[in-house]
Amino acid sequence: MAYPLYQTFHTWLLNKHVAKTTINNYDSTLNQFFTFLENQQHLGGQDELPLIQASDLHAYFALQNISQSTYNKKLSHLNQYFLFLVDHQIIKSFPTIAFHGKNVAVNLSTNRKWHQYVPQLLENDQVSMYTRVSLLLLAHGYDIQEILRPGFYEVFVKLKFTNKKETIFQSKYQHWITPLQQEQHAQELLLKKRINHQNPSLSLAGLHKYLKADQINIPFKLSPQQLHQSYVLDFIDTHPQWSQQQLRDHLRLDPASMMYYQNLLTKEKTSGGNN
Repeated sequence: MAYPLYQTFHTWLLNKHVAKTTINNYDSTLNQFFTFLENQQHLGGQDELPLIQASDLHAYFALQNISQSTYNKKLSHLNQYFLFLVDHQIIKSFPTIAFHGKNVAVNLSTNRKWHQYVPQLLENDQVSMYTRVSLLLLAHGYDIQEILRPGFYEVFVKLKFTNKKETIFQSKYQHWITPLQQEQHAQELLLKKRINHQNPSLSLAGLHKYLKADQINIPFKLSPQQLHQSYVLDFIDTHPQWSQQQLRDHLRLDPASMMYYQNLLTKEKTSGGNN
């Protein structure tokens, strides 16, 4: 069978410079998945795409007698298809967000739109509060050094988010962190759980422990540096009408850093990068 919107999906992949052989691999996985949905779950049509849930993915993979590498490839193919559906406003959330399986991450080199996952991730209580607040801020252009900087909590509480899920999480995080701030005698965004009045702030190494533990529940690589770079490149690429000064002011970049990112973006486009 031909899975829903396969022609449009092909065009989307080709625009991202995905090789034809890779597209054929996507087709194989998606045809198999939608055949399963039609035969076992009584789903499969275009109108039923928003009805696909994590439980359908669990049922599909439960019938697969495959190696971990094949499992990872199939889940990666499905991740890209769901990202395409969100890009085209066919679905509003990612079934794979709540899919708890092997540690599989979408390759950032083919997915610069990682920030589209964030509103759904903010509602996932299986992801730590520290990882979620970091992703929220990274998705709005703050780099990890800014997030860890003393006094950044005051910046955080004054931020105005337009996405309702982000606003709700901002309030939830403030309520969650307040008792720890009182115990640590420190008004910081990220604090150690063990009381340490002399040095209460969470370090980058400490934050990475949370990120590493949460990776299994996140459909892209949890590397703050790479996520920030991806955000900056995507913002520059999608705002060609902005002046150099506007871009620098919005992204909080000095001239040298701005030149670095623009040269990197040009290099990617010249080499046919998939970002």
